Amino acid sequence: MTRTFKISALVLGAVLIGAMPAMAANELLVTSAAALPGSVAQPGVTCSGDGLPGPCGLEVVIDGASNTNDVYVVSSHPNAETTYNFSFYIYPGNLTMPPTGEFVIGNIRKTEAPARNFFFVYLRKTGNGLYWTIQTNAREDNGSFQPWQVPIKICGVPGTTIPCDSVGPQEFRFEWTASDPGMSNGSLKIYKNGSLKKEFLNMDNDGQTIDESWFGAVWMSNGTQGNSNGSYYFDTFTSTR
Repeated sequence: MTRTFKISALVLGAVLIGAMPAMAANELLVTSAAALPGSVAQPGVTCSGDGLPGPCGLEVVIDGASNTNDVYVVSSHPNAETTYNFSFYIYPGNLTMPPTGEFVIGNIRKTEAPARNFFFVYLRKTGNGLYWTIQTNAREDNGSFQPWQVPIKICGVPGTTIPCDSVGPQEFRFEWTASDPGMSNGSLKIYKNGSLKKEFLNMDNDGQTIDESWFGAVWMSNGTQGNSNGSYYFDTFTSTR
């Protein structure tokens, strides 16, 4: 089964976590600026974050002064999945982050006891702050993680080989498979724009199933986000089993 959500439907139809206090803080907005490839305008529908006609996308706003509150949407459509594939488009927008800063934008997890977080998607600054990258880490049944993954570049500052203003939004796809019982043949593969970039193989994860996907800004109180400020854009989330 394939599920594709225009981000306005994902925000309205999923669980929205994170209070929106009067004081400045991290927040989620549905805006026309965040509409990325695959978004389609719906007749009579305006983006709730700016009141403009669609298409709309998810704008994840990170406030540099008080960016410790978590804000994310939850897709609860997975149901004890032993294979789970998903993709999305992402663009750094006007987000700023000090060199080596990072925060979790995706958490793929099981909800039934014992609840566990099985793998994470990070948005990072690497190369002494020159590049925006996606990085992933995956957990095995014994709780240990696979070796930390080499970052996959999204784009960089002007003057780098793939500057943000020339490449536009990038599509990332993740294919996760639990191992067969008693075996170590589980895997997690990561694609950028349809090309395989990184993979975890020979994983012992037959005790894992997937029930939820969180996306936005997760566990911001851990301090690794490095006083980030601004917005990044996330859109056209698609999931399959």
